[in-house]
Amino acid sequence: MNAQILGPALGFGLALATAAAYADPLVDHPTITVTVVQGQLHVSEEPVDSLPTEGALVWQLPAASGYAFPDTGIVVASPGLHKCRVDDDKRQVFRCKKQKHVPGAKYKYTVNVDVIGSGRAPPPLDPIIFDH
Repeated sequence: MNAQILGPALGFGLALATAAAYADPLVDHPTITVTVVQGQLHVSEEPVDSLPTEGALVWQLPAASGYAFPDTGIVVASPGLHKCRVDDDKRQVFRCKKQKHVPGAKYKYTVNVDVIGSGRAPPPLDPIIFDH
């Protein structure tokens, strides 16, 4: 390959790499609060409106709620598009990192909680995530 072609090609590649390095980092979606009222789960945002500038969705239980997230605390019906896990040692925060944003897509997700101590866990809740 001659220098007249290789030089501009390398320069363009370097410009793209530099632009990607300075792109705005993705932010977390505002925290979604999960509560239990009269034995039923509730979320503070329904549906969740997810923006392309957001890299993760975060759910949180109130500190003294008497509930904790199991390993399957949030299950998103979007194979391969969300990686979800408990995000703190007290199991009060659950984070789903978005692997890809699909504008216009809707995903059902399931919220599960365990009781700390004795009592009965509320039935799961199945709200929606909407990618704007």
